[in-house]
Amino acid sequence: MIFYFKYIFSTFFILIFFQVAVFGDSKLIMITDSSCIFCQRWERDIGQIYPKTDIAEKFPLTRIEFNSNQKGTSYSFKNILGTPTFIFLKDGVEIGRIEGFNDAEMFWWLVEDIMISSGLSSE
Repeated sequence: MIFYFKYIFSTFFILIFFQVAVFGDSKLIMITDSSCIFCQRWERDIGQIYPKTDIAEKFPLTRIEFNSNQKGTSYSFKNILGTPTFIFLKDGVEIGRIEGFNDAEMFWWLVEDIMISSGLSSE
C-alpha cells in the first residue's frame, strides 16, 4: 500500500481530453497554471509572438490548465512535476520537453535543441 501511494505521488499522470486527434499531427502542449508566475512570465515574453514564428507553424500551441478536465480525445503525459511544462508531439509521440521557464533566450535555445535532436532542423 505504501508503494502504491509513493508511486502515485512520485509519478504524476495527467489525462487530458481534447477535440482533436494527435496521431499524424504535431503540437506543442503547454501545461500551465493561472497562478504560476513563470507561466505568466512566459505569456508576457513569448505568448504573444509564438503564433507568429516558424516553429508555431510546425508545432501549434495548445494550452492546458494543470488540473483541467477538457473532453474529447485523450492525451496521457507522465512525470508532470510543475508548470510550465512544454511537450513537443510529432505524430502522437513526445519528441521533446521543456520544464520551467527562465527567460526567452533560454526557451528558444531549448526549442532549437529539440528541433535539432529530433531531426527537424539542421542548424
